[in-house]
Amino acid sequence: MRTTALALSAALTVACSVAAAQERDAGRSGFDGCFSPPAKYAGQLGDFASPLKFYDGRAVKTAKDWSARRGEILGRWHKIMAAWPPLLKKPKLVTVKTERRENFTQQDVRVEVADGFLAPAILLVPDGKGPFPAAVVTFYDAKTGAGLGKGRSDFGYQLVKRGFVTLSIGGIQPRRRRKEEAGIQQLSFEAYGLANCHTVLAGLANVDATRIGVVGHS
Repeated sequence: MRTTALALSAALTVACSVAAAQERDAGRSGFDGCFSPPAKYAGQLGDFASPLKFYDGRAVKTAKDWSARRGEILGRWHKIMAAWPPLLKKPKLVTVKTERRENFTQQDVRVEVADGFLAPAILLVPDGKGPFPAAVVTFYDAKTGAGLGKGRSDFGYQLVKRGFVTLSIGGIQPRRRRKEEAGIQQLSFEAYGLANCHTVLAGLANVDATRIGVVGHS
């Protein structure tokens, strides 16, 4: 969970920064409002429970407290959604087809999202030497993220044109006959699969392993 959350945060930050820079270069300010809440919502955090309080009401005051609180949250998540299997150390990436598109290369691939589970995906690689920043693009199908489907959720296509290696993938269903996957909620299992996709990207020679994010839409 921590890997995916950090990756998502990094991806959104990079995507907004790239978009804002392009808007400024074009003399437009359409993204000016993306970096602060509307005035009427500023400072209004709602009545949600604070993550800086233990479930018994004690306050988190030190780094040691926070480490314990993180463990408590993770334990609750595992109870609700079931724990992940171990992340794959070297998930497989199999290339099925390679072709050129505009200023990048497209590869239809199969990526190992869980032990022995190869899911279809589309890898887009920009022209140049790299190493490039990269992003895992998650949606209901791989084609949309790669700019081959309908709608405007073509994040992988937009990012590759801006110098990112992108891996677009569709929904990942847990295999109910596999004991280690049977009780995992689907969204949690998809996050597990995306974490393994992150490992795949980090292992590519033309990818900067310190600059990988996750982006998607639902």
